[in-house]
Amino acid sequence: MTLIVDTLPSLYSQLSAFRAHDQYLPDIDRDQLIAELFPSSASELVQRLSDISAAMFGVVLKHAGAYCGFEHIDPIANDTMYNLGKINAARSLDKEGINRDIEGFFKIILITIFTANPEYSFTINRLDEQELKMTIRGVDRYHKIAFTTGIVDHLTWPVISPYLHGINEELGINAKIGIQLLILNEQSQCHYELKITGGFK
Repeated sequence: MTLIVDTLPSLYSQLSAFRAHDQYLPDIDRDQLIAELFPSSASELVQRLSDISAAMFGVVLKHAGAYCGFEHIDPIANDTMYNLGKINAARSLDKEGINRDIEGFFKIILITIFTANPEYSFTINRLDEQELKMTIRGVDRYHKIAFTTGIVDHLTWPVISPYLHGINEELGINAKIGIQLLILNEQSQCHYELKITGGFK
């Protein structure tokens, strides 16, 4: 059966290269399955990916606590986020226009929000060579899954703080990082104030 991409979600045609090697049984209506099950929009796809990433974070930490003791899950979470910050910073440095400075730090934060944390919205309050100030609001997906899995009281919030320190380490600019938690409620609605200063090698 020939796949008629025009009848499928438009997102499928954009991502069809990833599905080029899928094979179906002859009696399966491939078009109908894709139309029913493939994400209908980029928003739906990104949200699903965000949800499953957060779920993995929470479930792994819950099991780590059950096996090793819940007093150990905060340092595990911190180390995980720190190393994710380093990894994503290293990957981002390959992009043109991202340098080892405050502006580069800012761009890596935006890449993270755009690609992995769609629930956050931000306000840029100041950006220059010496200082970045941002307001971050929205739903903290990590808090949401931690609350659902019953481990929220075992973690230090916001858990994104070590992530920022990982970026800083990878950039090697010795910036001073401050993140103030103003709101984080049971619905995981958050309000963080971020301040990054210095940034000199």
